[in-house]
Amino acid sequence: MEKKYNKYLLQFNNETRQHSLNVAKLCKKFAYTEELNEDLAYKVGLLHDIGKIYIPSRILKKDTRLDNLERQIIDLHSYYGYKLLKEELKEPPEVYLSVLYHHGYGKVKLENINEPINENAVKLIRLVHCLDIFEAMTSERIYHKAKSPSIALEVVENDDMCSDYLKEELNKVYA
Repeated sequence: MEKKYNKYLLQFNNETRQHSLNVAKLCKKFAYTEELNEDLAYKVGLLHDIGKIYIPSRILKKDTRLDNLERQIIDLHSYYGYKLLKEELKEPPEVYLSVLYHHGYGKVKLENINEPINENAVKLIRLVHCLDIFEAMTSERIYHKAKSPSIALEVVENDDMCSDYLKEELNKVYA
């Protein structure tokens, strides 16, 4: 991975760094389900939470339920990552739009964004969205114990953003 990301990735707490690395590996492993370039899928997986460097650590490390304001603040990480990747790091639209929309299209943003989303970006968004959920659920977190792959697969199975082919392939590997 390019060195230009290191100064940002090194700001992650250990949990976010490990999660991002795990999501990146899963994105690379399952890139074929969306006919995506493995290196591009890995990059988006690694950078999907880069906006968390702007979220206060007291919120990221909170071990109890977030209140409404804290949830809104943490939801902004996708927007902050989008801004960083677009304006400072000059990434292509498929990268910064994938980061912006990896939690869905209706999340909190500080401005209206009306950029066209090409087919490759849609595929990347779907991939990172689903694998982010799967990895977060099956890993030990400050705020929850790791869940079994079967429970995570159930959640992914009911998520309309996840492609049927990815669901099938996840089931083959983890069911």
